[in-house]
Amino acid sequence: MRKLSSAFLCAILMATLVGEASGQRFGLLKRLKDARGGGGAQTEGVDQVPLPFSGLDRHYQLLDAHRGPAPAPLIILLHGGGGNGGTMIARWATQARLAGLIVAAPDGIGRRDKMGTWNAGGCCGEAAARGVDDIGFVRAVIDDVAKRTAIDPTRLYVAG
Repeated sequence: MRKLSSAFLCAILMATLVGEASGQRFGLLKRLKDARGGGGAQTEGVDQVPLPFSGLDRHYQLLDAHRGPAPAPLIILLHGGGGNGGTMIARWATQARLAGLIVAAPDGIGRRDKMGTWNAGGCCGEAAARGVDDIGFVRAVIDDVAKRTAIDPTRLYVAG
């Protein structure tokens, strides 16, 4: 289990106590998931796109917030180990809409749904153990997004 900071735990416990005192009955697990961005809620205006790749059922989240006919920058968001594309896109959605960006957030591979890792060529978790071609998958995401919307191929960025 990951170590959680005492300040984070205190904030969650206080929120739980305040919620119960005001008549709200939310479980601690739900509050922890919501605080980490893993509550499972779909971000408005975001499509979940299936993209089979290398014999695996892969997918990514896509937010097309560009305006007008001109191509827009594409930002690929790679989540951390144990995360998923949905948590990343939720964090970037407001800024993407303000700036008129196209954002794609692929999911890594994991033993559990929504808890993926990336094969970084020497580490990490399930993706590395299975020898998953994540570089090829990210290229496939870029190609698929280019078929769906007007990206500027001179402005491709990766963050995560």
